[in-house]
Amino acid sequence: MSCRLRVLALSAILLAAAAPSFAENYGDRAFAHLDRDRDGFIDSQDMTPMRERMFKRLDRDGDGYLSGEETAAPQQGTQRSPNALPWRDLDGDGRISRAELMEEEPALIVRGDSDGDKRLSRAEFDQLINRRVSKS
Repeated sequence: MSCRLRVLALSAILLAAAAPSFAENYGDRAFAHLDRDRDGFIDSQDMTPMRERMFKRLDRDGDGYLSGEETAAPQQGTQRSPNALPWRDLDGDGRISRAELMEEEPALIVRGDSDGDKRLSRAEFDQLINRRVSKS
């Protein structure tokens, strides 16, 4: 999941806990931002531009691949090994190409898709946000 998407989801969660009416409005904006083609669903295609920006930002050495060192999260409390890759290395070469990243289903969709159609409806998006709020 991209950093920007994590920030959006976390912000929606925090707002939902603090002020339900404001969070609802923020959830509307977050969903609208992610639903780029305005079809009422968030799917992999909607998330492609965000994932491309994320790949470009993470590929610090500019070699066109993400290594474990480039994807290791610097956040406090993270236990990920510096050589661990957060996405599947489909060709087994120890690094993630742009094509491999784009082929993998976005984590937001995997976590929230309750009906298996590989996209998030607004109701599924809200359920995902609400599940995160109830875990806190």
